[in-house]
Amino acid sequence: MTRSEDEQAHDADAGGSRGLRRAVRMALAVLAWSLLGAMPAAAAPPPLVETGAAVTGASSLAGGLAAEQHISTAQAALDLQTQSSAGNIAGELQSALGTGYAGLWFDPVTGRFHIDIAPSTNRAAAEAVARGAGVLAESTFDPVSSTWAQVQAAAKQAERQLAPLELAQQASVITDPRENRPIVELSSDVGQMQSDNANRVARSASVPASVVEVAPRELQIRPAACSFPYCDAPLRGGVRINSSEDPNKGFSQCTAGAMATESRGYQYILTAGHCLQGSRYWNAPYAWGSANSRGQGCAFGVPAAAEVSSRMDAAAIGAPGPCGSIRGIIVEWGIFEAYAVHGVVTAYPGLYECHQGASGGNQCGTVEAANVSTTITYESGPIAVEHTDRVCATSRAGDSGGPWQYGNLEWTYLTAIHIAAGSSSCSHGQVSIGFEMEYAERFLGVSVTRSF
Repeated sequence: MTRSEDEQAHDADAGGSRGLRRAVRMALAVLAWSLLGAMPAAAAPPPLVETGAAVTGASSLAGGLAAEQHISTAQAALDLQTQSSAGNIAGELQSALGTGYAGLWFDPVTGRFHIDIAPSTNRAAAEAVARGAGVLAESTFDPVSSTWAQVQAAAKQAERQLAPLELAQQASVITDPRENRPIVELSSDVGQMQSDNANRVARSASVPASVVEVAPRELQIRPAACSFPYCDAPLRGGVRINSSEDPNKGFSQCTAGAMATESRGYQYILTAGHCLQGSRYWNAPYAWGSANSRGQGCAFGVPAAAEVSSRMDAAAIGAPGPCGSIRGIIVEWGIFEAYAVHGVVTAYPGLYECHQGASGGNQCGTVEAANVSTTITYESGPIAVEHTDRVCATSRAGDSGGPWQYGNLEWTYLTAIHIAAGSSSCSHGQVSIGFEMEYAERFLGVSVTRSF
Protein backbone atom coordinates (compact mmCIF):
# COMPACT_ATOMS: atom_id res chain seq x y z
CA MET A 1 0.00 0.00 0.00
CA THR A 2 1.33 3.47 -0.86
CA ARG A 3 2.40 5.37 2.22
CA SER A 4 0.64 8.62 3.14
CA GLU A 5 2.35 11.98 2.76
CA ASP A 6 2.05 12.46 6.54
CA GLU A 7 4.18 9.36 6.99
CA GLN A 8 6.75 10.85 4.64
CA ALA A 9 6.93 14.00 6.76
CA HIS A 10 7.27 11.87 9.88
CA ASP A 11 10.18 9.99 8.29
CA ALA A 12 11.85 13.31 7.49
CA ASP A 13 11.57 14.40 11.12
CA ALA A 14 13.18 11.15 12.23
CA GLY A 15 15.76 11.04 9.42
CA GLY A 16 18.71 11.92 11.62
CA SER A 17 18.08 9.45 14.43
CA ARG A 18 20.80 7.00 15.36
CA GLY A 19 18.33 4.12 15.33
CA LEU A 20 17.48 4.73 11.67
CA ARG A 21 21.18 4.92 10.77
CA ARG A 22 21.84 1.57 12.41
CA ALA A 23 18.82 0.07 10.63
CA VAL A 24 19.95 1.26 7.21
CA ARG A 25 23.52 0.06 7.76
CA MET A 26 22.20 -3.37 8.72
CA ALA A 27 19.81 -3.39 5.76
CA LEU A 28 22.61 -2.72 3.27
CA ALA A 29 24.86 -5.32 4.85
CA VAL A 30 22.11 -7.96 4.91
CA LEU A 31 21.20 -7.16 1.29
CA ALA A 32 24.77 -7.46 0.02
CA TRP A 33 25.51 -10.73 1.79
CA SER A 34 22.14 -12.30 1.08
CA LEU A 35 22.61 -11.62 -2.62
CA LEU A 36 25.98 -13.32 -2.46
CA GLY A 37 24.24 -16.36 -1.00
CA ALA A 38 25.80 -16.44 2.49
CA MET A 39 26.53 -14.41 5.58
CA PRO A 40 30.15 -14.26 6.79
CA ALA A 41 30.92 -17.12 9.16
CA ALA A 42 31.77 -14.91 12.12
CA ALA A 43 28.66 -12.74 11.86
CA ALA A 44 25.93 -13.10 14.46
CA PRO A 45 22.31 -13.22 13.28
CA PRO A 46 21.12 -9.66 12.66
CA PRO A 47 18.65 -8.19 15.14
CA LEU A 48 15.04 -7.87 14.09
CA VAL A 49 14.70 -4.30 12.91
CA GLU A 50 12.10 -2.58 10.78
CA THR A 51 14.04 -1.91 7.60
CA GLY A 52 11.58 -2.77 4.84
CA ALA A 53 11.80 0.56 3.05
CA ALA A 54 15.60 0.61 3.14
CA VAL A 55 15.90 -2.93 1.79
CA THR A 56 13.37 -2.20 -0.95
CA GLY A 57 15.21 0.92 -2.02
CA ALA A 58 18.62 -0.74 -1.98
CA SER A 59 17.33 -3.77 -3.89
CA SER A 60 15.78 -1.53 -6.52
CA LEU A 61 19.02 0.40 -7.01
CA ALA A 62 21.06 -2.80 -7.23
CA GLY A 63 18.69 -4.21 -9.81
CA GLY A 64 18.91 -1.07 -11.93
CA LEU A 65 22.70 -0.96 -11.79
CA ALA A 66 22.95 -4.68 -12.58
CA ALA A 67 20.74 -4.30 -15.65
CA GLU A 68 22.62 -1.24 -16.91
CA GLN A 69 26.12 -2.67 -16.48
CA HIS A 70 25.30 -6.32 -17.23
CA ILE A 71 26.63 -7.49 -13.88
CA SER A 72 25.14 -9.67 -11.15
CA THR A 73 22.78 -8.15 -8.61
CA ALA A 74 25.19 -9.26 -5.89
CA GLN A 75 28.05 -7.33 -7.49
CA ALA A 76 25.79 -4.30 -7.96
CA ALA A 77 24.84 -4.36 -4.27
CA LEU A 78 28.50 -4.42 -3.26
CA ASP A 79 29.23 -1.58 -5.72
CA LEU A 80 26.59 0.60 -4.09
CA GLN A 81 27.87 -0.22 -0.62
CA THR A 82 31.45 0.66 -1.65
CA GLN A 83 30.40 3.97 -3.23
CA SER A 84 28.30 4.86 -0.18
CA SER A 85 31.23 4.12 2.16
CA ALA A 86 33.55 6.32 0.06
CA GLY A 87 31.49 9.47 0.63
CA ASN A 88 32.95 12.52 -1.10
CA ILE A 89 36.14 10.73 -2.15
CA ALA A 90 36.53 12.76 -5.34
CA GLY A 91 36.40 16.07 -3.50
CA GLU A 92 38.69 14.82 -0.74
CA LEU A 93 41.28 13.62 -3.25
CA GLN A 94 41.20 16.96 -5.04
CA SER A 95 41.73 18.81 -1.74
CA ALA A 96 44.51 16.51 -0.53
CA LEU A 97 46.44 16.28 -3.80
CA GLY A 98 46.01 19.81 -5.14
CA THR A 99 47.67 20.26 -8.51
CA GLY A 100 48.87 16.65 -8.32
CA TYR A 101 45.33 15.28 -8.60
CA ALA A 102 45.14 13.17 -11.76
CA GLY A 103 41.64 11.70 -11.80
CA LEU A 104 39.29 9.12 -10.28
CA TRP A 105 36.84 6.59 -11.66
CA PHE A 106 34.93 3.52 -10.49
CA ASP A 107 34.64 0.21 -12.33
CA PRO A 108 31.27 -1.44 -11.55
CA VAL A 109 32.39 -4.76 -13.05
CA THR A 110 35.22 -5.22 -10.55
CA GLY A 111 33.82 -3.00 -7.79
CA ARG A 112 37.06 -1.01 -7.53
CA PHE A 113 38.00 2.65 -7.47
CA HIS A 114 40.82 3.66 -9.82
CA ILE A 115 42.90 6.58 -8.53
CA ASP A 116 45.22 7.98 -11.19
CA ILE A 117 48.80 8.72 -10.10
CA ALA A 118 50.80 11.17 -12.25
CA PRO A 119 54.55 11.79 -11.74
CA SER A 120 53.76 14.81 -9.52
CA THR A 121 51.03 13.05 -7.50
CA ASN A 122 51.66 12.35 -3.82
CA ARG A 123 50.70 8.68 -3.74
CA ALA A 124 50.96 8.45 0.04
CA ALA A 125 48.41 11.27 0.36
CA ALA A 126 46.11 9.52 -2.12
CA GLU A 127 46.37 6.29 -0.15
CA ALA A 128 45.60 8.19 3.05
CA VAL A 129 42.37 9.54 1.55
CA ALA A 130 41.31 6.07 0.39
CA ARG A 131 42.18 4.65 3.80
CA GLY A 132 40.21 7.38 5.58
CA ALA A 133 37.21 6.67 3.35
CA GLY A 134 37.42 2.99 4.19
CA VAL A 135 38.03 1.89 0.59
CA LEU A 136 41.81 1.39 0.43
CA ALA A 137 41.32 -2.35 -0.14
CA GLU A 138 38.93 -1.56 -2.99
CA SER A 139 41.25 0.96 -4.69
CA THR A 140 43.77 0.55 -7.50
CA PHE A 141 46.42 3.23 -8.06
CA ASP A 142 47.05 3.59 -11.79
CA PRO A 143 50.20 5.30 -13.12
CA VAL A 144 49.34 7.95 -15.73
CA SER A 145 51.26 10.62 -17.63
CA SER A 146 49.24 13.77 -16.95
CA THR A 147 47.60 15.51 -14.01
CA TRP A 148 43.89 16.30 -14.21
CA ALA A 149 44.67 20.00 -14.61
CA GLN A 150 46.81 19.19 -17.65
CA VAL A 151 44.03 17.04 -19.15
CA GLN A 152 41.46 19.80 -18.55
CA ALA A 153 43.75 22.46 -20.06
CA ALA A 154 44.16 20.33 -23.18
CA ALA A 155 40.38 19.89 -23.37
CA LYS A 156 39.86 23.67 -23.14
CA GLN A 157 42.41 24.17 -25.90
CA ALA A 158 40.51 21.75 -28.14
CA GLU A 159 37.17 23.33 -27.25
CA ARG A 160 38.35 26.77 -28.32
CA GLN A 161 39.52 25.45 -31.68
CA LEU A 162 36.35 23.41 -32.23
CA ALA A 163 33.92 26.05 -30.93
CA PRO A 164 31.93 26.39 -34.20
CA LEU A 165 31.34 22.63 -34.31
CA GLU A 166 30.43 22.53 -30.60
CA LEU A 167 27.88 25.34 -30.93
CA ALA A 168 26.35 23.49 -33.89
CA GLN A 169 26.20 20.39 -31.65
CA GLN A 170 28.40 18.47 -34.06
CA ALA A 171 31.27 17.98 -31.62
CA SER A 172 31.84 17.74 -27.90
CA VAL A 173 35.03 17.56 -25.87
CA ILE A 174 35.02 15.60 -22.61
CA THR A 175 37.76 14.62 -20.16
CA ASP A 176 38.08 10.94 -19.33
CA PRO A 177 40.08 9.73 -16.29
CA ARG A 178 39.89 6.19 -17.65
CA GLU A 179 42.11 7.23 -20.57
CA ASN A 180 43.84 10.19 -18.90
CA ARG A 181 43.20 12.43 -21.89
CA PRO A 182 40.46 14.45 -23.61
CA ILE A 183 38.05 12.76 -25.99
CA VAL A 184 36.52 14.58 -28.96
CA GLU A 185 33.07 13.20 -29.75
CA LEU A 186 32.48 14.00 -33.44
CA SER A 187 29.16 13.74 -35.22
CA SER A 188 29.22 11.17 -38.02
CA ASP A 189 27.52 13.61 -40.43
CA VAL A 190 30.30 16.23 -40.54
CA GLY A 191 32.18 16.75 -43.80
CA GLN A 192 35.63 15.40 -44.53
CA MET A 193 37.27 18.80 -44.10
CA GLN A 194 35.70 19.25 -40.64
CA SER A 195 36.66 15.71 -39.68
CA ASP A 196 40.26 16.24 -40.75
CA ASN A 197 40.39 19.48 -38.78
CA ALA A 198 38.98 17.82 -35.63
CA ASN A 199 41.60 15.08 -35.84
CA ARG A 200 44.33 17.67 -36.36
CA VAL A 201 43.14 19.63 -33.31
CA ALA A 202 43.04 16.43 -31.23
CA ARG A 203 46.58 15.41 -32.18
CA SER A 204 48.02 18.86 -31.50
CA ALA A 205 46.48 19.31 -28.03
CA SER A 206 48.92 19.66 -25.14
CA VAL A 207 47.66 16.25 -24.01
CA PRO A 208 46.78 14.49 -27.29
CA ALA A 209 43.07 13.66 -27.50
CA SER A 210 41.31 10.78 -29.15
CA VAL A 211 38.45 11.28 -31.65
CA VAL A 212 35.33 9.12 -31.40
CA GLU A 213 32.61 9.21 -34.06
CA VAL A 214 29.07 9.26 -32.66
CA ALA A 215 25.56 9.42 -34.10
CA PRO A 216 24.32 13.02 -34.60
CA ARG A 217 21.45 12.55 -32.13
CA GLU A 218 23.91 11.85 -29.30
CA LEU A 219 25.07 15.48 -29.36
CA GLN A 220 21.61 17.06 -29.55
CA ILE A 221 20.95 18.14 -25.95
CA ARG A 222 17.92 20.21 -24.94
CA PRO A 223 16.59 21.49 -21.60
CA ALA A 224 13.73 19.53 -20.03
CA ALA A 225 11.40 22.23 -18.80
CA CYS A 226 5.28 19.12 -17.09
CA SER A 227 2.48 16.89 -13.59
CA PHE A 228 3.35 14.22 -11.36
CA PRO A 229 4.50 14.54 -7.78
CA TYR A 230 3.27 16.55 -4.84
CA CYS A 231 4.30 16.49 -1.18
CA ASP A 232 2.91 17.94 2.01
CA ALA A 233 4.94 20.40 4.03
CA PRO A 234 7.79 20.74 4.66
CA LEU A 235 8.90 21.78 1.20
CA ARG A 236 11.58 19.43 -0.18
CA GLY A 237 13.66 18.70 -3.26
CA GLY A 238 12.19 16.58 -6.04
CA VAL A 239 8.63 18.00 -5.98
CA ARG A 240 6.86 19.83 -8.76
CA ILE A 241 6.97 23.62 -8.78
CA ASN A 242 4.80 25.91 -10.93
CA SER A 243 5.24 29.46 -12.12
CA SER A 244 2.66 32.17 -12.48
CA GLU A 245 1.35 32.63 -16.00
CA ASP A 246 3.60 34.58 -18.33
CA PRO A 247 1.70 36.55 -21.03
CA ASN A 248 3.93 35.11 -23.76
CA LYS A 249 5.05 31.70 -22.49
CA GLY A 250 2.17 30.62 -20.24
CA PHE A 251 2.95 28.44 -17.21
CA SER A 252 6.31 26.87 -16.51
CA GLN A 253 6.55 23.59 -14.61
CA CYS A 254 9.84 22.30 -13.24
CA THR A 255 11.25 20.48 -10.21
CA ALA A 256 12.64 21.79 -6.92
CA GLY A 257 16.29 20.78 -6.63
CA ALA A 258 17.38 21.48 -3.08
CA MET A 259 16.66 23.76 -0.17
CA ALA A 260 19.38 26.32 0.57
CA THR A 261 20.28 29.23 2.83
CA GLU A 262 22.72 32.11 2.64
CA SER A 263 24.84 33.81 5.26
CA ARG A 264 22.06 36.09 6.55
CA GLY A 265 19.70 33.17 7.04
CA TYR A 266 17.44 33.77 4.04
CA GLN A 267 15.96 30.61 2.57
CA TYR A 268 15.84 29.56 -1.08
CA ILE A 269 14.82 26.75 -3.39
CA LEU A 270 17.43 25.85 -6.00
CA THR A 271 16.36 24.82 -9.50
CA ALA A 272 17.48 25.15 -13.13
CA GLY A 273 18.09 28.68 -14.37
CA HIS A 274 16.24 28.18 -17.66
CA CYS A 275 13.05 27.32 -15.74
CA LEU A 276 12.80 30.93 -14.59
CA GLN A 277 13.09 32.65 -17.96
CA GLY A 278 9.95 34.77 -18.33
CA SER A 279 8.31 33.46 -15.14
CA ARG A 280 8.08 35.55 -11.99
CA TYR A 281 6.06 33.99 -9.13
CA TRP A 282 6.43 30.35 -8.15
CA ASN A 283 4.54 27.91 -5.97
CA ALA A 284 4.59 24.25 -4.95
CA PRO A 285 1.17 22.57 -4.67
CA TYR A 286 0.70 20.50 -1.53
CA ALA A 287 -0.70 17.01 -1.55
CA TRP A 288 -3.82 16.38 0.49
CA GLY A 289 -3.32 15.98 4.21
CA SER A 290 -1.60 19.24 5.10
CA ALA A 291 -2.98 22.57 6.32
CA ASN A 292 -3.49 23.82 2.79
CA SER A 293 -5.59 21.90 0.30
CA ARG A 294 -4.01 20.50 -2.83
CA GLY A 295 -3.59 23.23 -5.41
CA GLN A 296 -3.18 26.05 -2.91
CA GLY A 297 0.25 25.01 -1.76
CA CYS A 298 3.21 27.12 -0.87
CA ALA A 299 3.50 30.41 -2.78
CA PHE A 300 7.17 30.91 -2.16
CA GLY A 301 7.95 34.00 -4.15
CA VAL A 302 10.21 35.36 -6.82
CA PRO A 303 13.62 34.46 -8.25
CA ALA A 304 16.46 35.94 -6.22
CA ALA A 305 19.05 34.94 -8.80
CA ALA A 306 18.90 33.06 -12.09
CA GLU A 307 21.43 32.59 -14.85
CA VAL A 308 21.68 30.63 -18.09
CA SER A 309 25.15 31.09 -19.53
CA SER A 310 28.38 29.27 -20.17
CA ARG A 311 29.05 29.65 -16.44
CA MET A 312 25.91 27.93 -15.14
CA ASP A 313 22.26 26.96 -15.56
CA ALA A 314 20.95 27.45 -12.04
CA ALA A 315 18.62 29.64 -10.00
CA ALA A 316 17.57 30.43 -6.45
CA ILE A 317 13.93 31.26 -5.67
CA GLY A 318 13.13 33.07 -2.42
CA ALA A 319 11.23 31.00 0.16
CA PRO A 320 9.47 33.44 2.51
CA GLY A 321 7.44 32.74 5.66
CA PRO A 322 4.30 31.17 4.14
CA CYS A 323 6.34 28.09 3.26
CA GLY A 324 7.42 27.52 6.83
CA SER A 325 10.89 26.37 7.74
CA ILE A 326 12.54 24.55 4.86
CA ARG A 327 14.23 21.23 5.49
CA GLY A 328 17.29 19.46 4.13
CA ILE A 329 15.34 16.58 2.61
CA ILE A 330 14.39 15.27 -0.82
CA VAL A 331 11.63 12.89 -1.81
CA GLU A 332 12.53 9.50 -3.32
CA TRP A 333 9.78 8.69 -5.80
CA GLY A 334 8.94 5.04 -6.06
CA ILE A 335 9.31 4.07 -2.41
CA PHE A 336 7.97 7.44 -1.17
CA GLU A 337 10.61 8.13 1.43
CA ALA A 338 11.98 11.43 2.68
CA TYR A 339 15.75 11.23 2.23
CA ALA A 340 17.85 13.33 4.59
CA VAL A 341 20.51 15.38 2.77
CA HIS A 342 23.94 14.73 4.26
CA GLY A 343 25.92 17.03 1.98
CA VAL A 344 27.11 17.97 -1.51
CA VAL A 345 29.75 15.82 -3.20
CA THR A 346 31.69 15.69 -6.45
CA ALA A 347 30.59 13.11 -9.05
CA TYR A 348 33.04 10.86 -10.89
CA PRO A 349 32.78 8.46 -13.85
CA GLY A 350 31.31 5.16 -12.70
CA LEU A 351 29.24 6.64 -9.84
CA TYR A 352 25.71 5.20 -9.86
CA GLU A 353 23.23 7.90 -8.89
CA CYS A 354 19.55 8.84 -9.20
CA HIS A 355 17.50 11.85 -10.26
CA GLN A 356 14.21 12.86 -8.66
CA GLY A 357 12.01 14.60 -11.22
CA ALA A 358 8.48 15.99 -11.27
CA SER A 359 7.63 14.07 -14.46
CA GLY A 360 9.97 11.10 -14.70
CA GLY A 361 10.04 10.26 -10.99
CA ASN A 362 13.06 8.29 -9.78
CA GLN A 363 15.51 7.63 -12.64
CA CYS A 364 18.96 6.15 -12.05
CA GLY A 365 22.11 5.62 -14.09
CA THR A 366 25.89 5.70 -14.19
CA VAL A 367 27.96 8.89 -14.56
CA GLU A 368 29.66 8.82 -17.96
CA ALA A 369 31.60 12.10 -17.64
CA ALA A 370 31.98 14.63 -14.82
CA ASN A 371 32.69 18.39 -14.74
CA VAL A 372 32.73 18.79 -18.52
CA SER A 373 31.34 21.38 -20.92
CA THR A 374 28.07 20.44 -22.67
CA THR A 375 26.45 22.39 -25.51
CA ILE A 376 22.70 22.67 -24.90
CA THR A 377 20.15 24.11 -27.34
CA TYR A 378 18.02 26.62 -25.41
CA GLU A 379 15.20 28.75 -26.83
CA SER A 380 17.72 31.57 -27.23
CA GLY A 381 20.20 29.31 -29.03
CA PRO A 382 23.03 26.90 -28.18
CA ILE A 383 25.20 27.53 -25.12
CA ALA A 384 28.22 25.50 -23.99
CA VAL A 385 27.57 25.15 -20.24
CA GLU A 386 30.56 24.42 -18.00
CA HIS A 387 30.65 22.16 -14.92
CA THR A 388 28.15 19.59 -16.15
CA ASP A 389 27.84 15.86 -15.46
CA ARG A 390 26.55 13.38 -18.06
CA VAL A 391 24.56 10.43 -16.73
CA CYS A 392 23.23 7.42 -18.61
CA ALA A 393 19.64 7.82 -17.41
CA THR A 394 16.20 8.81 -18.71
CA SER A 395 14.48 12.11 -17.96
CA ARG A 396 11.32 13.88 -19.13
CA ALA A 397 10.01 17.37 -19.73
CA GLY A 398 9.33 18.92 -16.33
CA ASP A 399 12.29 17.23 -14.61
CA SER A 400 14.56 20.27 -14.98
CA GLY A 401 15.79 21.58 -11.66
CA GLY A 402 15.48 18.30 -9.79
CA PRO A 403 18.31 16.90 -7.66
CA TRP A 404 20.85 14.27 -8.69
CA GLN A 405 21.81 12.22 -5.63
CA TYR A 406 23.26 8.97 -4.46
CA GLY A 407 23.06 7.09 -1.20
CA ASN A 408 20.12 5.96 0.92
CA LEU A 409 18.09 7.08 3.92
CA GLU A 410 21.24 7.54 5.98
CA TRP A 411 23.78 8.75 3.41
CA THR A 412 22.14 10.92 0.77
CA TYR A 413 24.51 13.22 -1.09
CA LEU A 414 23.56 15.73 -3.78
CA THR A 415 25.75 16.02 -6.88
CA ALA A 416 23.92 18.18 -9.44
CA ILE A 417 20.82 20.05 -10.63
CA HIS A 418 19.18 18.40 -13.63
CA ILE A 419 19.12 20.74 -16.63
CA ALA A 420 18.80 18.83 -19.92
CA ALA A 421 18.66 15.54 -21.80
CA GLY A 422 19.35 14.14 -25.25
CA SER A 423 19.53 10.96 -27.25
CA SER A 424 22.40 8.60 -26.62
CA SER A 425 23.60 5.11 -27.34
CA CYS A 426 24.00 4.29 -23.64
CA SER A 427 22.10 1.34 -22.21
CA HIS A 428 19.14 3.42 -21.02
CA GLY A 429 18.77 5.06 -24.42
CA GLN A 430 19.33 8.63 -23.21
CA VAL A 431 21.93 10.88 -21.64
CA SER A 432 20.86 13.30 -18.90
CA ILE A 433 22.78 16.44 -17.97
CA GLY A 434 23.25 17.91 -14.50
CA PHE A 435 24.88 21.17 -13.45
CA GLU A 436 27.19 20.40 -10.54
CA MET A 437 25.67 21.39 -7.19
CA GLU A 438 28.94 22.61 -5.68
CA TYR A 439 29.20 25.25 -8.43
CA ALA A 440 25.56 26.23 -7.97
CA GLU A 441 26.35 26.86 -4.29
CA ARG A 442 29.48 28.82 -5.15
CA PHE A 443 28.03 31.00 -7.92
CA LEU A 444 24.67 31.68 -6.21
CA GLY A 445 26.27 32.38 -2.83
CA VAL A 446 24.20 29.84 -0.89
CA SER A 447 24.69 26.57 0.99
CA VAL A 448 22.48 23.52 0.48
CA THR A 449 20.53 22.84 3.67
CA ARG A 450 21.71 19.71 5.44
CA SER A 451 19.71 17.52 7.79
CA PHE A 452 22.72 16.98 10.06
